[in-house]
Amino acid sequence: MSKKNKISPQQITCIGVVRTKNSKRKNEFKKRLRNCVILQRVSKINYPFYINVECYLHNIFSKDADNIAKLILDSLNGVVFIDDRYCLGINIIKRPQDCNMEEKVLITLMPDLSMGVVEYA
Repeated sequence: MSKKNKISPQQITCIGVVRTKNSKRKNEFKKRLRNCVILQRVSKINYPFYINVECYLHNIFSKDADNIAKLILDSLNGVVFIDDRYCLGINIIKRPQDCNMEEKVLITLMPDLSMGVVEYA
C-alpha cells in the first residue's frame, strides 16, 4: 500500500532527567515522554523508520547508550509507532549539559523512503 501524502521527520523534545536503571523512575520517564508525544501532537507512524536521539546529560558517562536506546524504544512502542521492529536503526548521541540546565532528550523520527513508503497494519 503506497501512501501519497508527504511524510516528513517528526521531532519530540522531553525535558527532565533520563532514568535507565530504577524501575519506578524509569516508568516516570516513560510516562513523561509519552505525555510529551501527546502535547507535541506527534503523529502515529506505521512505516519503516530511523531514530536519532540526542541526550543532553549532566554526566555523559552515567548512562549507557544501549540502555537509552531501549528506554526510548519501549516508551514510544505502541504510542508513536505500531511496533519497534519497524525501527531500521537508532543513533544515540550523548552531549554534556550545563548543571544549571535541566537534562533533556531530543528525538527525531525519520521515515525510510528507500523503497517508497509502505504502511504496515
